[in-house]
Amino acid sequence: MKQKNNIKAVRRLLGLSQADFAVAIDVSQGNVSHYEGQRQSVPPDVANRVIEAANTRGVTVTFNDIYGS
Repeated sequence: MKQKNNIKAVRRLLGLSQADFAVAIDVSQGNVSHYEGQRQSVPPDVANRVIEAANTRGVTVTFNDIYGS
């Protein structure tokens, strides 16, 4: 079962396109699209990279922000 995520909201909070977000978290743009469309679960290592990418941009993001409802 796929876990719901808020990747699209986090990406928009950072003001990044899917392509730029993909580069920032070291995945393909297709992966970002699948995460946002809830077709693929966000692995914990990717969630960590999202948190790190946000922190480097001065935005605090937590696992709860990524996986919370």
